[in-house]
Amino acid sequence: LAFILIFLKPDVSSYVLPDRLALDKNHFLISILALVAGIYTWLEGRKKGKQGTFLHKFLFVMIILVILSGGLMMIRFEAVYSLVAMAYTVFDISVVVVILLAIIHLVNDQISNQRLISQT
Repeated sequence: LAFILIFLKPDVSSYVLPDRLALDKNHFLISILALVAGIYTWLEGRKKGKQGTFLHKFLFVMIILVILSGGLMMIRFEAVYSLVAMAYTVFDISVVVVILLAIIHLVNDQISNQRLISQT
């Protein structure tokens, strides 16, 4: 009953649900934090000599894709509207992949550290 009330009455839904401006503002901050975490993970992998691994290369490609699609989102040319609209989707997917790859790197590092500890 509460869900029906929220969706049928616009004044209730605007009070209960966040508006687009709040979502976009928070989305930007979270995306920047995810990008910084991805760049930090990539730099740590580079420092540890993991440049040749597939995950490290893929993380680099996804970071570049986030930066390029984020730049396209800022342009907002009407002539290339379809490209800009696609950039939003590519940006969101790339940010999620960067986060997942950073988590995978973290888990791999933890497993490697546990193996080193168990061998000593």
